[in-house]
Amino acid sequence: MTRCSVPLCKEMANHSFPKDAELRRRWLEAIKRVDFVPKGARVCRKHFHDTDYMRPSGCPGRAPLHRFLKKNAVPSIFEWNTNSITRLNLGRLKRRKGRRHRKYLTRERISSDSKKSDNMDAEDSSHDRCSNSTTSHALGHHFHGCSKYLVRAQGTQTSNSLRLFSANDLITDDESVYFYTGLDTYAQFTLLLSTLVPMACDIKYRSSDLCNLSIEDQFLMLLIKLRRSKPDFEIGKMFGVNKCEVCYVFITWVNFVCDNWRRISFWPSHHLANTHLPAAFKSNCTTGVVESKSSEIPITMESQHNAVKVSFSQYRYKDQLKFLVGCTAEGLSIY
Repeated sequence: MTRCSVPLCKEMANHSFPKDAELRRRWLEAIKRVDFVPKGARVCRKHFHDTDYMRPSGCPGRAPLHRFLKKNAVPSIFEWNTNSITRLNLGRLKRRKGRRHRKYLTRERISSDSKKSDNMDAEDSSHDRCSNSTTSHALGHHFHGCSKYLVRAQGTQTSNSLRLFSANDLITDDESVYFYTGLDTYAQFTLLLSTLVPMACDIKYRSSDLCNLSIEDQFLMLLIKLRRSKPDFEIGKMFGVNKCEVCYVFITWVNFVCDNWRRISFWPSHHLANTHLPAAFKSNCTTGVVESKSSEIPITMESQHNAVKVSFSQYRYKDQLKFLVGCTAEGLSIY
């Protein structure tokens, strides 16, 4: 293809010079080549505004395959004539300055709010320690090992002005604890979290915003996602983070919880099973530890031959999903 005839431009050219002598003279004056004889020369699209092109008359909503210049169109965008582009750049720079200034003010407001909230939390905690000393002493056995890690994580908490929800809102609201997590009380939530610390404090994220979330809030995000199946965008609005960061937290914590909890042995010993065995089981099943039950669910036939061999039931003559469930005598599912 022909290169553009405009000085300092090396783009592929699209538009031929007009045949009209007056219009051709205006084109040559615009590109500052008055003595140039345009034999087969062309000008690229970079030097025309969108208003220089004719409106497509085809189907609306579809981009035209070819763009045609108006009869009186003259190239006007050049490196030496960037008045319009300069005005756009100045407007862009002005808006960018405004955004940076607003971000700076927001950051200052967040830091001041966090200092105020820390002072208020310190006063409230001292008051709560005096009024709830009996309760704290009763729960001290279970959470002594993880308390120092949770306190350290709460020190870098995101400002409350940017969030709608946190784990602190569930301390005295057991109904909300059950609704969002499926646990009965906040004490169960803290006890469950204590099995994951101090390892959870070593989790590292690329984003600095996630580092400002406490360990409790990250674990709460995981439970809300599993229990309520809320979208990442909604959970992000609740905790004041981006939906992509919610996805990072969920994937990281699912793998982290799986790696830690799969090491826990849920199988009870014979002595423990016999101690808590109900009377009905003692007369019929004296040596049983786990009651097992297998079942099958019909599924759609697999397309792969190896998968069909695994899922096909010989006595039912159809594909089945087979699973085995094991429960203790008291009804605890352990397998």
